[in-house]
Amino acid sequence: MQTFHIPIAGTAFDIQTDEAEIIRFISNVYASSQLPILKNDPLTTITISYGPAHITVDITKKMALILTPEKSPNLPLVFDMVRSGVSQFLPLHDALLLHASVVVSDNQAYIFSGPVGAGKSTIRKLLNAKPCYGDDTAVLKRETHGWVAYPSPLYESSQRVYEGKKVPIKGIYFIYQNKNQLTRLPLSTAYIEVVRGLKHYLNDPFTIHSTGVNNLEKHVTNVTNDLCEQIARSIPCYSLGFSNNNLAFWDLVRYTR
Repeated sequence: MQTFHIPIAGTAFDIQTDEAEIIRFISNVYASSQLPILKNDPLTTITISYGPAHITVDITKKMALILTPEKSPNLPLVFDMVRSGVSQFLPLHDALLLHASVVVSDNQAYIFSGPVGAGKSTIRKLLNAKPCYGDDTAVLKRETHGWVAYPSPLYESSQRVYEGKKVPIKGIYFIYQNKNQLTRLPLSTAYIEVVRGLKHYLNDPFTIHSTGVNNLEKHVTNVTNDLCEQIARSIPCYSLGFSNNNLAFWDLVRYTR
């Protein structure tokens, strides 16, 4: 069994597998993201296997998740399994994985969320001169003084390694391609959009079974819903229309108070 260490938002994720194809994939994709794990970091172990699946929690509160795909292994599926495994357990550490790209400007994170094809990658490319904390995944964490964004190592198409300090979040922008316009979302709509962005990684084509853990899945669901509501209440959320290859939207975003 080979182990890869991937720290995300102060939580250490161990990706374990004995499948040769998966080892090659993770080595190529995540090797540059292997950073030292701090002694006091909580540890979550994600084991990717093609055998029986289960979740266990040992007496040290370290969690192990085994994912079993419902179809033959392929590299995109492995990528989805890693992201989905992270999504399952980040909420237990006051953090969420959102389907979004993240750009940092003036020490603030601008989070652009939307479905596939909405323009997340386009916005990242238009703002390519600015630090990017994720091209397809945004890591948000609730801390003592508010919500912050962490760099995400779970990149989709770019070959960059996103490293840097955590930064406060300026806003979350749910994007669609149209004329440039920015509208503040009411609380109820913001909550729905946050949940939709989160569920993108929880609907992947494999099963997650749990045995021996009383109500863990229910607890994770309750914590996740609470975090989504806190995000909608605490972080300004907007509907953002923008035109392809047009930077005019950026003035709308950065000058909004």
